[in-house]
Amino acid sequence: MTTLAVTVGHDNSLRDIAKAAGAHASVGVGHVGRVSALVFSRPALAACAVLGGAPATRETELLRVENTVSTVDGLVLSGGSVFGLAAADGAVRFLAEQGRGFVTPAGAVPIIPAASVYDLRAPFSVSAKPSSSDGSPPSLPIDVDFRHMGYVATADAWEQIHGRVMREAEDGVGGAGDVGGVGAGSSTRAADCRSGIGTASFRVRWGKADHHIAALVVANPFGGYFAPGGFPWAHALLYPEDNRDWRKVRKTPPAQLFGGEACAAPPLMTNTVLAAVVTDAPLPVSDLQRLALCAGDGIARAVRPSHTPYDGDIVFAVSCPVEQGTASTAPAAEDTIDLGIWCGVAADVVTRAMIRAIIE
Repeated sequence: MTTLAVTVGHDNSLRDIAKAAGAHASVGVGHVGRVSALVFSRPALAACAVLGGAPATRETELLRVENTVSTVDGLVLSGGSVFGLAAADGAVRFLAEQGRGFVTPAGAVPIIPAASVYDLRAPFSVSAKPSSSDGSPPSLPIDVDFRHMGYVATADAWEQIHGRVMREAEDGVGGAGDVGGVGAGSSTRAADCRSGIGTASFRVRWGKADHHIAALVVANPFGGYFAPGGFPWAHALLYPEDNRDWRKVRKTPPAQLFGGEACAAPPLMTNTVLAAVVTDAPLPVSDLQRLALCAGDGIARAVRPSHTPYDGDIVFAVSCPVEQGTASTAPAAEDTIDLGIWCGVAADVVTRAMIRAIIE
């Protein structure tokens, strides 16, 4: 009798997906939007589900199953609200330099969907006047070069995926296994605690089928993590690798999270959870669309409420399988893992990633 085995991945992070790599770039001053980038070793099938009422996104419409381009070269998750979407420009530039992208008569065009959280903490304005006498456009209201961060994070993820040693740049680069206040999670928070980047993974085995699924989240939810008793709402769903002394988590009212008038907590309507679910199982786009929708349940299990009008919640689902050998080595039909199983596991791995994003 074939049995299902779901265990925590060896690294319990995106690193367990052999054909994907991620990196976080932190450039700038203070608590302001940073960038996390994912790169895939070859074009990967992808889909997405926009679940919140206030998304900030780029290239998501392209991922609809009826549209022409079904593969992506990477993903960019950022802070900085709509300004942070410029990080995808840097990612596109780097991958274009490597010759990656959708082939057109004029050359390869990298496909990089992107999404951003709102983590701007201080009031800002944009001057209507040019910033210099040469007529150049006014500068951004925040002192961050998102394009540069997107380039740096993508370059580092590219080096990881091609087996090079991750460089320690002065820009501040971290890897896909990092959690907490790194990359796009540098200045995020939940309603009742500090949050950041979270990642988790599972190994899923069914007969001869042996695959991994991992999630990377940027947790900036409108909702809260903790039930009245002091434990997370999702406590019963966690594995031993996820648990900790929850009494040490600083359950702080939002207005006190950053301290000082300049870093006062933002009002409502400035939230979002971004999630990327990546598997090495060969799933078609239609299945990935369902996977993305179901993975969003993992957010709802971790924070309450979720997917509100004030959240821009979005889930990307990506399939980047390990190269198959001959047809005789592929799993038989009876060893193929059912989509329903993948949907349940995807929700669970997102919940665990959300919990691992909590900062003590």
